Amino acid sequence: MSDSGTRALVLSIDDDAEIRDLVSQVLGNAGYEVVSAADGPSGLRAAREHHPGLILLDIMMPGMNGYRVCDDLQTDPRTSDVPVIFLTALSEERDRARAFALGATDYLVKPFNAATVVETVRRNLATAVVFRGITEASRELGRDRVTGSDFMRFKDFLIGRLPPNERVRAVVNRMGPADMYAKAASAGVDSSEISQLASEFLGLEHTTAVAAESIRLGVLPAPFCRANLVVPVETATGDAFVVANPFDLELQGSLASFVGPDVIIRMVVADPRTVLSVLGGVRTASVEPPPAPATLPHDGPSPPARTLNILIVDDDPDAQAVNARIVQSAGHHVMVVPEGASALVQLARHRFDLVLADIAMPTLGGFALLDVMRKQGITTPVVFVTGSAAVEDEEVATRMGAAAFLSKPVSKETLLGAIEKLMTAHDPSPDAG
Repeated sequence: MSDSGTRALVLSIDDDAEIRDLVSQVLGNAGYEVVSAADGPSGLRAAREHHPGLILLDIMMPGMNGYRVCDDLQTDPRTSDVPVIFLTALSEERDRARAFALGATDYLVKPFNAATVVETVRRNLATAVVFRGITEASRELGRDRVTGSDFMRFKDFLIGRLPPNERVRAVVNRMGPADMYAKAASAGVDSSEISQLASEFLGLEHTTAVAAESIRLGVLPAPFCRANLVVPVETATGDAFVVANPFDLELQGSLASFVGPDVIIRMVVADPRTVLSVLGGVRTASVEPPPAPATLPHDGPSPPARTLNILIVDDDPDAQAVNARIVQSAGHHVMVVPEGASALVQLARHRFDLVLADIAMPTLGGFALLDVMRKQGITTPVVFVTGSAAVEDEEVATRMGAAAFLSKPVSKETLLGAIEKLMTAHDPSPDAG
């Protein structure tokens, strides 16, 4: 039901019955099937039940506003890839920026033009289909990326520009296109310096900020932007993509598949933190605990002394499932994300007691994740659960302040033991000392 052809299913969530009826009529006449919901909770239930191809969402609704609904949709793996278009009376640029940061793919302002709504729905459904195909093709090709001669020369360039010591040289020599920020963080090199040197080497523009009004909505799916740290923008000299990693050839291939082989992709380089600030991954205000999901029945001898909110960051679905089940079996609440950029988005929105993170992940690996967390003042303990057996990785983890370093596959006793040790260290009994 989620393809771009006729009879694609659209979910309309709005507390105004007249708007719901009008949307149903306009889209119905255009050949779409429409399901409606009158508030946020019923809209979330409908999204999970009907698996729509696209969602039209109001912002100002009583009880649960559209921002919260969009956030819940994005954090639920069952609905995270569904395009969300805000259809709202709010017209300020800050509202558009917040919508994009929460994962919206487009933004329409009431009162709306029927033809504009139909065209926006059609375009976003087509975009979703294209990127599903690109994602599936990427999975079939695997995760090995062609490094390219440019990146090899860039490594020589870095060695000549970074502090002349053996640790930096060794890290740069091991650096690949996909993990340059993670490796740099492990050597104590700030990501802003790497991004500036990358732009200088390639002769590309560098930016330290992305204006909300420059963001091109409806161009790329929000999950794709977060996973690849890319933001489509409109500049005085034309359309461009702000990217954190200009050496990511897989990203460039995906963009080329979308815009067409004959279109020149113009890139602007930015620090990962700059891109994350647009995508909602920088903490700017107080945060709340994540909504408690339904947990598996506790199979231990007794419930934990304190229920923790734990964020699992791993791009391996099997590791995600195993570690989540272990943690939930002890009565803790779990949220799972597949890579570091999405982790920072959730850390900016919610309060977690612990992060369990892999080291080797696309775009923003575990070391880079911990580095950005500390620079943002996020002091949540991080335990690395990784397939790396390298002694130097464990040394780097310790030097960066990781709470523990566990090797995959991790046993239930080892993982829960590490969590219990952390709980004891952070919540000493009144009699301790």
